[in-house]
Amino acid sequence: MEFTGKLGGTATRWRALSLCIALAMGIVMVLSRTHGVNRVAASAMSTTPPLWNGVQSWVYQLTGYRNDRLDQIAYNSFDLAVVDLARDAGSSYFTAQEIAAVKASGKIVLAYFSIGSIEDYRPELPLVPPDIILGPVDGWPQERYVKYWDPRWWPIVQGRIDQALNAGFDGAYLDLIFAYEDIPANAAGTNREDLARKMVALIVQISQYAKPHNANFKIMPQNNPELYTWSYWNSVPNQDYINAIDGLAMENMYYQDDGTPCTADWCQENIDNAQAVHQAGKLVLSIDYPRTAAGVTDAYNRARAAGFIPYVSDRGLPSCYLYDVSPLTPCYNPPLVSPTATLPPSPTPTSTVTRTPTPRLTNTATLQPTSTATTAATETETAIAQPSATSTTTATQPAATTPTATTVSTETATVSPTPSELPTKTETPTATATQTAISRPWRLWLPVILKDKN
Repeated sequence: MEFTGKLGGTATRWRALSLCIALAMGIVMVLSRTHGVNRVAASAMSTTPPLWNGVQSWVYQLTGYRNDRLDQIAYNSFDLAVVDLARDAGSSYFTAQEIAAVKASGKIVLAYFSIGSIEDYRPELPLVPPDIILGPVDGWPQERYVKYWDPRWWPIVQGRIDQALNAGFDGAYLDLIFAYEDIPANAAGTNREDLARKMVALIVQISQYAKPHNANFKIMPQNNPELYTWSYWNSVPNQDYINAIDGLAMENMYYQDDGTPCTADWCQENIDNAQAVHQAGKLVLSIDYPRTAAGVTDAYNRARAAGFIPYVSDRGLPSCYLYDVSPLTPCYNPPLVSPTATLPPSPTPTSTVTRTPTPRLTNTATLQPTSTATTAATETETAIAQPSATSTTTATQPAATTPTATTVSTETATVSPTPSELPTKTETPTATATQTAISRPWRLWLPVILKDKN
């Protein structure tokens, strides 16, 4: 029997029908794959970061960057990323080209640095006047508090802002805000309230310096939301603080560093104060450290119900984890041709600084204000669908080459951080028996320095 090939013929109609079915099945398969590599790759191809108040996911990684590059963060699906100013926490700063590549993948990128302490391995240490350096951060003798209100500390902070601006970061993620409540109450010759006001003044100064250079440069402090509600000292919220910041990041609102649920009074106090910041129109991020799959799910759900944008990670923030996936699942590795494939090989750090967390401790002599926290209304946000995966894709990265110098420019007292000799031995601090568990939240980790004793 010979087919004529006419449109009305049986064989032709059957072939056309088969083609339509195959096409429809292909479309359904593509649309149904809302997670995994396909979704991640689609995100990485995005070129427009979300609006600031449209952020729905974020990643927080301060060490352990794969091949000392940001390819993995760029390749995975996040709206916002927080990374250190430097890949080695020292003088090997991320370049403008590297940050631009991450932003081109559709992400807002914030630069992490401390404004209340100085670590021994930071290249600015030789520039810090010895008389403004205070005692070590509890349990971490290589990181020390500073007199952050002293005018001679400002050039160090300014140099870090300039580094972030020159590298093209979208904002600054400020840590060690809690210095004001951990140093002796009379450190400035006054009292705890005055120390709090001095910390607010520094945050305001940072905002006023950065925004004329880039009006869209975001200021996001970590922890201590009571600086807004001012619940310890005044019933009127601190408008200077809230006007200077664009958002707030909060640790340990639901799970503590040891993975246990946060049930102390200060946990709810922090939630209430963070909600007040959120009600003032600011983006609020949360970071928790549960160690079980159920805890991961719970932390994400509770933070979203409160109107916050959650993230869950390990203590020490050494890895990139997929957003809203339980249990914690490492981010996908980019393929051979990655979103940052056009970048030159990253500089080779002169050494690697290992940040190892230790249980949060505090000196029993630390003075703490007490009060009833201000309670704000809770806003509920709809949880968004997120990727899940059980495997990762491996990739080969280019070999590293010798670093090139980065110039930091300022308008006033210019501070261009210069590399200092980095240590080679690991020294892990331990807590003493006279220390007790703190009654207020600390940041997740404090760095460990590798020090050469020879």
